[in-house]
Amino acid sequence: MQNDKSLFGRSTATGRTQAAIAGSAVAALLAVAPTVMGANLVINGSFEEPTTILPAFSGGFTTLAAGNTSINGWTVANESGFVNGVDWIESFWTPQNGLRSLDLNGIGSPLAVGNGGISQNVTLVAFQEYELSFWMAGNLGNGAVEKFLTVSIDGETDNFEFLPNTIINTNSSLGWLKKTFIFTANSSGSTPLKFLDTTANSGSWGSALDNVSLVAIPEPQVIISLIAVSGVLLIRRSQGAAL
Repeated sequence: MQNDKSLFGRSTATGRTQAAIAGSAVAALLAVAPTVMGANLVINGSFEEPTTILPAFSGGFTTLAAGNTSINGWTVANESGFVNGVDWIESFWTPQNGLRSLDLNGIGSPLAVGNGGISQNVTLVAFQEYELSFWMAGNLGNGAVEKFLTVSIDGETDNFEFLPNTIINTNSSLGWLKKTFIFTANSSGSTPLKFLDTTANSGSWGSALDNVSLVAIPEPQVIISLIAVSGVLLIRRSQGAAL
């Protein structure tokens, strides 16, 4: 009985074996890829953990004054123009991730001058490229007023905005949007990562922030090396299966 052959003279059984091996190699590469991107350099990026014990969240949130360090890893901004504190939100609205999030402007009236913010020191390596991502929304307390925040790190600054839709957005569905900021570190060492609300006359209705992540972007040669290693493994497994 004649064996079924492929165009290259190999049996279909061997072809199926090689396809299975190729699939395994691709799966292994995909499994490794997230670790290549590096661990999140930000501590407590979703604002879940307190430094010591959780405060009382009266009304679903608690206001933290400028300079406060109750949120593990973070310090509430206390600099010129940014002294209004932040609201640490628990049940007042639904966070993007976990149980808690922030309103970056915690104190004031509709005509208050100044805003709030938060910062954390992170360690960078000079000339390494990084991806900073976070989720942004806005406090609906003053309606469809566009929210603005400024991100700064290692001398790099970028501005972001969010326009609430009062028809479809509610406190149970704020309409969180993912924002991304890619930059190259100018120097090595510890540097502050800052999120500052820059909404004009926002009172206590500022930008909402959650799920902050900062990861190193792998160099292209690292990815190429991974693909090359996977290819070598594939060839060796294919040769072994053909024997």
